[in-house]
Amino acid sequence: KISSVTAWLGAVLFLFNDYYSQHMLNGQIACHVIMLTPWIAWFLTRPAITHIASITNAALLLTYIVWSGAVFLALPIVIALMIIGITHQYAHPDANNRFWPRFATALPLATALSAVKWWSGVQLLHHLGPAPTSLSRVREIDEAIVLLFQSLFFPYREQGLALGITIIPLIMLITASGMALVRRRYITQKNRIP
Repeated sequence: KISSVTAWLGAVLFLFNDYYSQHMLNGQIACHVIMLTPWIAWFLTRPAITHIASITNAALLLTYIVWSGAVFLALPIVIALMIIGITHQYAHPDANNRFWPRFATALPLATALSAVKWWSGVQLLHHLGPAPTSLSRVREIDEAIVLLFQSLFFPYREQGLALGITIIPLIMLITASGMALVRRRYITQKNRIP
């Protein structure tokens, strides 16, 4: 367990992350929303704040991700929040009733708040022709899922810019899930023994 001051220091240090600053220097201004990830996680895990306020604040920050034009970062940020939620559940098993209900409520609320932005994108896609990139390998839904998995966790480099989120979040997600399962089994066995 870490203190609140240490968590705040970690969140502030994350603001100086090289990932989004380097992308912003390359002209991808929308990458500044990466720095909101610790703040969203803080609203979803903070015990002293009411559920409505934490859900509203997290949903507004998630909505800002879409409105700022960083739709391509929405999925990596949601995956990072899930890793944080699983890790939080492992570290604080008594507090797991806070994060997941808040997260499950903030996500649809953020989607609804950014529906206008999503709708205009969908309408634009209806007026465009076929994609310039051939997706001939994708014939069924399982092939599309494999392609999505590969493009997310096994990125390629194009003109010096990394596309994808690398395999590190996948390793963290698997590790955090395993730790949460072990912790849950331990607690279940501990409760069974009189």
